[in-house]
Amino acid sequence: MLKSGGTSIPELAASIACVGLLQNINVVRVPDGEHDEVVAGPRRLAALKLLVKWRKLVKDFAELCLLAPDAAARTVSLM
Repeated sequence: MLKSGGTSIPELAASIACVGLLQNINVVRVPDGEHDEVVAGPRRLAALKLLVKWRKLVKDFAELCLLAPDAAARTVSLM
């Protein structure tokens, strides 16, 4: 079982399935301009991917992400 931060990813996925995602995933745009890098919320992203694997979410499910300037997002991720 994957575990990080006290709650396993499957437990987090089950929680998200029940109540939804309560905090945005914070991302920054990478230099290629076509992709984003998660700077806060990698466990939430892993849980969402697990929900797709469990067929509880469709693969192209659109989740709101907070796109922040690189420096600001990295600072927020440390809080």
